[in-house]
Amino acid sequence: MANDLRLPGKIVAHTAAAVKMEVLKEVTENYGVFYPLQSLRKEQEQIPEIPIYIEGVNEQTNNVLNKLARSVYKEACFNADFDKRTKLHIAAVLVNNFSNHIFSLAETYCRKEGIEFTELLPLIDNTFYRLHDAAPQHCKQGRLPGETWKRFINTRRCWNSTHSC
Repeated sequence: MANDLRLPGKIVAHTAAAVKMEVLKEVTENYGVFYPLQSLRKEQEQIPEIPIYIEGVNEQTNNVLNKLARSVYKEACFNADFDKRTKLHIAAVLVNNFSNHIFSLAETYCRKEGIEFTELLPLIDNTFYRLHDAAPQHCKQGRLPGETWKRFINTRRCWNSTHSC
């Protein structure tokens, strides 16, 4: 689409973390990136905090993108080049998608065992809340002792099998 646009004098930005801003250089001389680091769904009733990462080809573009970002979320507007945005995006995918995968596994286990997954929500909320004050490695609650670990592994095998264990 950018190949077909010509908007000389206008400021144009894309929102992709892992795309260089130069994809817009034929569109205008004032191009950049406006990358909101957040996962949003239309079903959400509240808009969460949205840190925004910007990069502009020149000072004018940076100033406009910065002003726009601060109109969305005053507290979190950061400059980030392609390399930093790409690294942030990879970390964001790990944090968001991997944790959702773990929740999905727990929900499957709960359903199979006749437990309501919602009973875990206070624990999940507290687990994530603690990350505001401590590094993840300091938030772990103990470790799985040998027998518990073996039982966990056996349970995991049962989730994937068609026979009862």
